[in-house]
Amino acid sequence: GPIGDVTHSRGRLKQHSSNRNGTQYFLLTSALPLGRGEGYYKNTMVSFNQLAFGLTKNLSVGAGLDVASLVTTRAEGPVWFGRMQLSGDLSDIVHIGVTTLYLNYQLPTTKELPEDEQGNGFGVAMGMFTLGDADKQISVCGGWGHDGKRATRGPVLNFAAAYRVFPNVSVITEHWILTDPDKTFPLHTLGIRVIGEYLALDAGL
Repeated sequence: GPIGDVTHSRGRLKQHSSNRNGTQYFLLTSALPLGRGEGYYKNTMVSFNQLAFGLTKNLSVGAGLDVASLVTTRAEGPVWFGRMQLSGDLSDIVHIGVTTLYLNYQLPTTKELPEDEQGNGFGVAMGMFTLGDADKQISVCGGWGHDGKRATRGPVLNFAAAYRVFPNVSVITEHWILTDPDKTFPLHTLGIRVIGEYLALDAGL
C-alpha cells in the first residue's frame, strides 16, 4: 500500500552530509548509528507514530504505536513495536551492527496455523552491514525470528538502499523476505524522500 511519512529529526549525523535522515529507510534502520542525544519522530499515514533516540554514540532505541489499532477489536491488542540497536563505524563508509525488534502483529507466515500454534506478535534479531554514507548507501541485514510459540523456519532478510539524486531528494528502496519452506512472505518498497533541514517527507509504494 502507499507509504507517506513525515520525520522530524534532532541532532546532526557525524558524516559531512547535511542529511539528518541517513540512518533510516521506510521500515528498518541502517547500520549508521544515531549519535548520543540524536533522535527523530516519524509519522506514517497519520495513524502510525514512532520515536527513535540515541542513548550513546553506538546504542539507540526506538518504539512505535498504531493509534488506530487502539480502537479496534484486535484480540492481540494494539499494533506496536520496540527496537534496540547497537552499531558503529569501521570506517567512513563501512558500518556494522546488530538490532533486535518486537512487533505486536501476527507473523504473516503463521496465519494458516491453528490458533493455539500462533503467537500474538514476533521478534527478530539481525546482524546489519551498511556500505556508504548518509547520502549513498546500501544495507544487508539477516537474522532469525520467533513468535513466542516457535522460531521461524528460515532466516529473515532485509536489503535496502538510499541514493541522494538531488540536493533535497533521495530515492529509497527496501525489501523484506521472511523465508519459510511452505510460504515465503516478501515485502517490497520503493519511493522518494524529500529532505529539509529539520523535516523530511517520504512518499512511495
